[in-house]
Amino acid sequence: MLLIAFVTILICGFVPNLYWFGLIYYAVCAFAFVEGVSLILSVLTMLWRDVRKLVTSLMRMLMYFSPVIWECHFGDSVPFHEILNFIMKMNPVYYIITGYRDSVFYSRPFWEHPALTLYFWVFVFLLYLAGCALMYKFKRKFIDMI
Repeated sequence: MLLIAFVTILICGFVPNLYWFGLIYYAVCAFAFVEGVSLILSVLTMLWRDVRKLVTSLMRMLMYFSPVIWECHFGDSVPFHEILNFIMKMNPVYYIITGYRDSVFYSRPFWEHPALTLYFWVFVFLLYLAGCALMYKFKRKFIDMI
């Protein structure tokens, strides 16, 4: 699938450049984010089996609220556009997807948005902390459940 995406991008006229190395960085970001989320969800799934249904619904919402299929910028014509832009940027998936888009299509380096970078890594760190705390707190229950 990745090969098809790269071939399509090349056919559309985008040539590889130095900024495409940002794809490696954003792949690491995506892995760290998913790892932090999975730590939390693994504990919650062991405790409550219905969490799977909730996760399915939340993933669908996250897909539509993330700028995967649309460019995420509300113009001046939209009421409360500053607030909406801020809320969208607080979605950690926004950082990853916009980073992929910036690296490939706009030739922007990954260090161009330091505030978003700091926010993303603090958010991922807090996910890891919450996941590890949950794992530690419920480790005795896991032995009984398995």
